[in-house]
Amino acid sequence: ISNSLACALGIARPTAASQPRFLAADESIQPYFKVYSRPERKLSCDCERGDGPTLRQAMLLLSDPSLERHIVAAANRLVAELPIPSDSSEMQSWKSKVVEQVFLRTLCREPSKKEYRIAARAFNEHEEIQRTIADLLWSLINTREFFTLH
Repeated sequence: ISNSLACALGIARPTAASQPRFLAADESIQPYFKVYSRPERKLSCDCERGDGPTLRQAMLLLSDPSLERHIVAAANRLVAELPIPSDSSEMQSWKSKVVEQVFLRTLCREPSKKEYRIAARAFNEHEEIQRTIADLLWSLINTREFFTLH
């Protein structure tokens, strides 16, 4: 899942070949290896790893401070890539693009109409745009869809 998080949040990751066998280059992801049952690579099959979600996995995704920092940084990068328009008439179109990008980066799909409406409501209820984007990213990362597909 750490590679999926890195991809969704736009974090540059070193290739697996450049890392030591049991040590991650980024110390903040070490807990993920333990909680997500990183196999010891003694066998050449996936049978070393459990595939069901656990309470510990959910709690790590919900409360990890380093994940929150990465999410906030990803939201800031997205705003830098898609600058907030100065003309208020373009704002709704911009929000739609941002929501679409967040879904594509996390779930690799476009949002449904219902998901667009929910995200638009979040933007309308909160004034701080970067925080709203970060909340949307965090929400999608914590979905069963993200865990199951990635």
